[in-house]
Amino acid sequence: METELLEKISLLMMRKNQSIKRLYGTYNIEMKLSSAACLFILKNREGGCSAKELRDNVCYDKAFISRTLSELQSEGYIVRNPDDDDKQRGFRYMLSEKGVRFTEELRSHYSDLREASERNISKEDLAIFFRVSQQLIENIGNLAEEREKKKEETSTDA
Repeated sequence: METELLEKISLLMMRKNQSIKRLYGTYNIEMKLSSAACLFILKNREGGCSAKELRDNVCYDKAFISRTLSELQSEGYIVRNPDDDDKQRGFRYMLSEKGVRFTEELRSHYSDLREASERNISKEDLAIFFRVSQQLIENIGNLAEEREKKKEETSTDA
């Protein structure tokens, strides 16, 4: 029964993602949803974040994050500042004024998503769902990291 339940949860999460993509497409915004997600993470991080921190939060691979950050920077949505705490590791990315305006505009579109999502669900149930979803995602991410490390170790041994 537990395996079946986890499979149902996985499918439900995929359906939720597809529904959000469909809704996002109705906003007539010429930016990929994944790029917008990166901007929202940067908006909510005081002092910005590094590429690694961003990658850990959105669960995209290193190459994808690198391309996305380059695109967002060249389009003027983010700025790149040296990381004062760790000069060898790189930069911290923060929203530019254009990025702040964009995320505020998009947030206004999301009010209908929030209202529809919360309909007929108590705040307590939403909080529990959030914590459980967060833990599921973290567990899956940890498994992926373990498998990637094993794969790297196997390829370097060969």
